[in-house]
Formats: sequence, C-alpha cells, structure tokens
Amino acid sequence: MLSYVWNYLTGYVIIQVTGCSVERFLNQTAKNRIKVWKIKSVSRDRLIAYISINGFRKLKELRTRIGCNVHIIEKAGFPFYLNSLKKRPVIKYGWIVVIILLYVASLKIWDINISGCYNVTEEQITQTLQDAGVQLGASINDIDKMALANLIKDSDDKIAWAGVNINGVRMNIKIVEKTNAQRYDDENNEARNIYAKKDGMIKEIIALNGKAVVKNGDIVKEGDLLINGSFSDENGKQINVYSRGSVVADVVYRFSAHIDKINKDKRRSGEISQYTKINILGYELINGTDYEEYDCEKQYENTISGNIFPIWIEKGLCYEVSEAEFELTPDEMVQKGMIICDSAMADEIAHDAKIISKRTEYEMNDDGSMNIYVTVETIEDIGI
Repeated sequence: MLSYVWNYLTGYVIIQVTGCSVERFLNQTAKNRIKVWKIKSVSRDRLIAYISINGFRKLKELRTRIGCNVHIIEKAGFPFYLNSLKKRPVIKYGWIVVIILLYVASLKIWDINISGCYNVTEEQITQTLQDAGVQLGASINDIDKMALANLIKDSDDKIAWAGVNINGVRMNIKIVEKTNAQRYDDENNEARNIYAKKDGMIKEIIALNGKAVVKNGDIVKEGDLLINGSFSDENGKQINVYSRGSVVADVVYRFSAHIDKINKDKRRSGEISQYTKINILGYELINGTDYEEYDCEKQYENTISGNIFPIWIEKGLCYEVSEAEFELTPDEMVQKGMIICDSAMADEIAHDAKIISKRTEYEMNDDGSMNIYVTVETIEDIGI
C-alpha cells in the first residue's frame, strides 16, 4: 500500500520495451539501480513494465547501450495530474486553496501525547494545558515550551520534572514523578529505616540521620536493617526520624549464559532494495521496505525547508532479514555469551557502581555447547 502511495506521489510511466531480450533489460536495470515493477513479458523481445520518472530518465541514457526501443504507453501519478490542471484552472486554484489550508494547519497542534503519568493523571495535565490555552488547534508559534514545562511541573507537587517537545503537528509531554522519599515530610514524625537492597560486605557506613546498626566488615543480606530510624535517646525517650546516609559495600555478582553450537538467528538473506522515507507534518511515508522483516542502513538524509511546510527525506538500503540455522565457532559462542552477560550486567548493576574486578570463565560441554560464567565485584551504595 505504501509503495503504491509513494509511486503515485512521485509519478511513474508505463513503458513498452522492444528490440532486446527481457533478461538483458532486467540485468541492465538492476545493475544501474533502476527500479521497475509489474513487469509483463509479451514475447521474447517485448515487455511492458512500470517505471518511476527518475528511472525513466536514467533509462533514456541506457537504451542505446542496451540496444532496445522504449515507448511510453501511459503517464500516471500526481505530477502528471498537476500538469493536466493547466487546462482546468478551477481545479488548479482549488488545489492552491487546499495547500494553503494544509500550511495553516501545519502551524497548529493537532495531537497531544502525554507520558510518564502514574500517580498524576493525564486528565490533570490536560486541564493544566487547557488553563494555559494549549489545546488541539493551538498555534505552535504561541507556545513557550520551557514556560509550559515549568507550569506543568508546578501544577502538582508529585511532579519532579516535565518536558515539552513539538514534532510537526504533534506535542509530546513527558513527566517524571517524585519518589516516595522525595515527597516525604519530616514533620509527620514517622520513622523511616534504611535497608540493604542486595547482599554485600560493608566497606563504609555514614548515618547522617538515624542510628547505624552495622559496622565495617559486616556481611549483610538483602533486606537487612542498616540504619534505624526509630531508637531511644540517653533518657529512654523514643525518637522517630527519617533516616539518611550512605552505606557502601563490596558486592559480588555472578552471571552465566549457555550457548548452543547450532544456532538459529535472524540474518540478512542477501536480498536488498533501496528505500526512501518522507516525513511531512509528523507523519511518515516509506517506500522500498516490502520485505516481511528487514533492517535498514541510512545513507542520506535532508530537510527541504523551502516548501510550504518542511519535508524531511531519508534514503538508504533495506536488507531482507530471515531466520537461518548455522554453526557457531568457539569465538562466536564466547562473543554471544558475553553479550548476554553484559546485557544482564547493565540491567542489574547500578550505573554509579564502581567495578573493581571482572573474571570470565568458559566451559565446553560434550554436545559442543558452551557455558560462560562472569563474576563481577563492585563497590556501591546498597542502602534503600
């Protein structure tokens, strides 16, 4: 469907090719990256095909080399339609009115997306926007994104941060809510303890508020109490405080992966095509990705800003991807196992943890598979 829309927008011609073999014509067009489709072989030296306007221009330069005659049977698509309007001024000016309306519409907000809401509801954010005069149909030029983000943040004390971004005619609003600790009020006189969020050996504990119940060198388990927020003073009076402090520990992680020698994975099949992606007013059209599964390599991108509204264009190569069965070498098995273990490390180890050692071990099994073991030692704050 998208290919049809793209071909219509850019225009194409239906051609008849005579005087050369079908195979020679197809080989030369493929070699020179000229896209043709709906190819119908009428005889051994005569065929009918569809080709884009740019492709037809390239073909005109090649036809002498190919040794064939090319005749246009029919011209189709939006460019030819516009050209035909020269004789029908009413329709022509009607299109001018439509384009002007599209331009006016491109200066307004027609979609609002809100994300990050958990305790704060989207309805609250929407009401804040409406109070500020921001709703569907609002002028983009009248919106101060920074001021609007601050207004959203100040509208509810549960919001820690708010951001506003406008892409085409779509407004994206993202909020980050405060944690329970950030919303905690010291005046409520309730105790708050600090516990271990993982196993480790205590290296340093600093209780800024509350009473430390462990010391350096102690081994703690996940869930153990580290800093107590409820304790008695010298006179026996019960004191409840919001515990604050840092508890640095030596933490050991163990990760493993089992890799089979025979592997199934998605790889490029060898089929390749060129793709073109166009973004107009926040909406995308893409042509050349007719494969069921694929990956793309971008080769070119540009923004055309001299038109009535900005048009973003991207071009590149599209590779078909299909599932294949293949045998891994030992090095490939190690590499795949390390990728799995590194991914698990990224998920489990805090970004501010300091890695002080990392040890990797390999074990080959009788069936040719491999086990990879990774042991990581870190220094990090384990209090929560």
